[in-house]
Amino acid sequence: MENTNELYEIIENLSPTKLNKKIDDNTNIMEDLHFDSIAIVEFFVEIERKYGVDFTELPDFLDRISCVKYIQRGIDELILKNRSSANSGMKEQKG
Repeated sequence: MENTNELYEIIENLSPTKLNKKIDDNTNIMEDLHFDSIAIVEFFVEIERKYGVDFTELPDFLDRISCVKYIQRGIDELILKNRSSANSGMKEQKG
């Protein structure tokens, strides 16, 4: 991910509890930051708004939502997938 600080900021802003814990790649958003189902949904909406990806498109998205590094990887995969799809569409239009 180009800017992990953006993701950390989103997580901080949506965290149901304001803890004095520094967010890093190993932070578990449910256990460490106490994200509940409502906070998770708000988080998905913010990811979609910020990065233009639907995190729920990942077949294993439920397994990824616990740890920040897995969330980052999922966003990166979706961004690459979207770019590849867009590039394929452009090539088809030209051809």
